Amino acid sequence: MSESKSEFEEYFVTKRPELTPEQRLRLLEVGFRMVSEQTSELSVLLQALKTKLDDTQAINQEVREILTTAKAGLRVLGILGTGVRWCGYVSAAGAAIYTFWYMLTHGGQPPKLP
Repeated sequence: MSESKSEFEEYFVTKRPELTPEQRLRLLEVGFRMVSEQTSELSVLLQALKTKLDDTQAINQEVREILTTAKAGLRVLGILGTGVRWCGYVSAAGAAIYTFWYMLTHGGQPPKLP
């Protein structure tokens, strides 16, 4: 604080000695009013930023929920795909066993397609 007071004194006392104490007080009042207005403007801007941040966080939460649901859905599809793959293996093995049995019982001839 002492540095800013000395800067204040240096500016208003040594560089602007022609100002009366009333003029200096008026100048300080105007400066204070300007700072107050700027502070209120910044407060409004900050509130707008907070509102936008809240909206963005809500959207991010929705996107996160959608991605979590999609991840679970893909996991279910993966499990179903594994089941289908095993069904394919069993079907291929069944077809091979049928063909082998047919060839044994029909003199080595493969089954004829209809």
